[in-house]
Amino acid sequence: MNKYIDEFFKLGCYPEIQDAIMPIQNFGKEVTESMAIIKQLRKLTLKKKQYNYLIYDFCAGNALTSVIASFLFKNVSCYAIDKRPRDRKWHQVRNFNYVQSDIKKDNWIYKINEFKKYYPLTKTIIISVHPCRDLAERVISIHNRSENDYLILMPCCHGKTPGYSLPEVVVDKIGKYLMWSLYLQNKINGPSRLYIDKHCMSPKNCIIFGGL
Repeated sequence: MNKYIDEFFKLGCYPEIQDAIMPIQNFGKEVTESMAIIKQLRKLTLKKKQYNYLIYDFCAGNALTSVIASFLFKNVSCYAIDKRPRDRKWHQVRNFNYVQSDIKKDNWIYKINEFKKYYPLTKTIIISVHPCRDLAERVISIHNRSENDYLILMPCCHGKTPGYSLPEVVVDKIGKYLMWSLYLQNKINGPSRLYIDKHCMSPKNCIIFGGL
């Protein structure tokens, strides 16, 4: 069995997660992607456990990642944000809100900055699992232009990379998805790094960190 799927089924909160948001299409793929992000969130929240954290899960889809985080981490609250409405038992998830919002139109930069103004000691983390093309760039823009502390992004299908190029022989070797991920990493203001998680059941398994 896949490492992340095995870890997911061993979670003590698994029955509550299942009751709140199941069924999930493409179960194995979705779970491995979410657990890859959870792994990085655990490192961050344990390393700096003196803080409280607010997670903004942009392009959240079924919100599996932020729901798991809400159950696992006592010092974390989550907003799952997606353009589509979702009918789930959100009320069963502690410190969690599902928000129907178009991040291309709604001013999340202002909302994050207003939150930081009133809660300066709470660290904010933007996460996003497989936002497509310009949505990934929008997520990075929100991170760059707000007072957000950390970004954890797993990009999806590649878009255009204006002003950024690699030699053709390099692109042929690494593929367009990795080039896209490098392009996105290059757009992050401040420190950033990129990691490939081979335990994800998807070839689109790059994780980009900002502010870490």
